Amino acid sequence: MKNNILETILGGRQVTVKNTAGVSSPVMVRALKIAELPNYFSKLEREEELAAFVTGQDLEFIASLEPASVLDIVETAHELNFTTARRWAERRAKHIAELGPIVGQVNGKALPSSAPISA
Repeated sequence: MKNNILETILGGRQVTVKNTAGVSSPVMVRALKIAELPNYFSKLEREEELAAFVTGQDLEFIASLEPASVLDIVETAHELNFTTARRWAERRAKHIAELGPIVGQVNGKALPSSAPISA
């Protein structure tokens, strides 16, 4: 896994992509903020949407790329974000499991599994 001071300063990693016409261009794949992690999880199975989300490019630009370049973006996003996203999701699931019954008793109703839990 690549990780260096420049990535930290820039907030991501530059990746060179190629469109279907063979033209190369750089894009920045972002390291996501905690508030963006639910959106990251929602796009994991939709690679083009994930690529657009982590690069800030529109779907038309992403659709113009060679499939290998889209996968390069998605794999870089995984390298930059998945460890933190998994940690966030595990912490959230633990808090929901621990606090759900307590909050339900206080409010007189069950806490839905999708209810936000503050850190």
